[in-house]
Amino acid sequence: MFVTLAIAVLVVAIVLAVVDFRATPSPSSVPIERVAEPQLSIGVGNRVTVRLRNPYALPLRATIRDTVPASFDVDRRTADLVVGPGAVADAAYAARPRHRGSFRFGDVHLRLRGPLDLLQRQGRVPADAPANVYPDLQEIRRYEVSLRRGLAYDAGQRRARIPGAGSLFERLREYQPDDDPRWISWTATARRGRPISVEYETERQQRVLILLDAGRMMSSTLGRLTKLDHAVNTALMLSYVAIAKGDEVGLLGFADAVDLVDEEASRGLVAALTQLAGNNLVLCCVLQDPQLAEAAAREPGSSGELYERVVASEVLDARRRALAVLRRHGVHSIDVPAERLSVSTIQRYLELKKRFF
Repeated sequence: MFVTLAIAVLVVAIVLAVVDFRATPSPSSVPIERVAEPQLSIGVGNRVTVRLRNPYALPLRATIRDTVPASFDVDRRTADLVVGPGAVADAAYAARPRHRGSFRFGDVHLRLRGPLDLLQRQGRVPADAPANVYPDLQEIRRYEVSLRRGLAYDAGQRRARIPGAGSLFERLREYQPDDDPRWISWTATARRGRPISVEYETERQQRVLILLDAGRMMSSTLGRLTKLDHAVNTALMLSYVAIAKGDEVGLLGFADAVDLVDEEASRGLVAALTQLAGNNLVLCCVLQDPQLAEAAAREPGSSGELYERVVASEVLDARRRALAVLRRHGVHSIDVPAERLSVSTIQRYLELKKRFF
């Protein structure tokens, strides 16, 4: 009797499992798409959405897991969704790339629970797609929003004027043999009794040349990003702001062994910047190293920590001396943490533009 009952229960369970299995769609038949920006920004959270559509007459209870590049940090690995018949549901997460470059998203793993909750069907939905990581473009979007709201610091609007051909009146002067006859002011000529020319001026904005250190020392990490990535983000933001102000922007990368930490190695950079400062307005932007400052300020508890403190203090002193030399030769400078580099650079650029131009 007991055996018969057990067999009957087993048969019923198998039948229900088969019914549950047949009522559960195959994961590969469920429409899924991934929605993300074509240009992802390095070091910040980029919203990625996995969208699931239910074309069936029964609700879908799903667990989704997306396949992201190994160098991406995400705030959630899986998401549970309940999607009604004919409805659409989204599972969103934030992806934070650690490196620039071209990567690829993989397939989406989907697990569906049956309506009787007796089993689950798991499968992989093809969703391979490129994931191109650029410098921080979101900072530019935030700046655009601040412009629309009137929050951005508006400065440096004056133009550099160049006498010569143009459309703006500059002054009247004596006619010169090589002047264009069209420059003659006949009214002024008749009034003064001798040929008088009109001198016009053209308007030209400043030229901004960004020199980007791409050497080996820039590969070390500050926070989540390398020094080079911080510098590239700042260069991109500065270029955007300068172009918005009407300036011409150029970029030059260099990778020679120059460093403000080693006084011997920094001589070439200091000499080059001081030479540039003779005919240009130069701004030197330097990244602070919080670990170095921490080592110099830490109370030593051992001979090893004392040695680290002495070395860190000497390095910081050499850095301050190099920046002082630059300032004496007319080079402006900022020395800020990585998270303040873009903001401080933009503010100083606008201040210098307003002050000198």
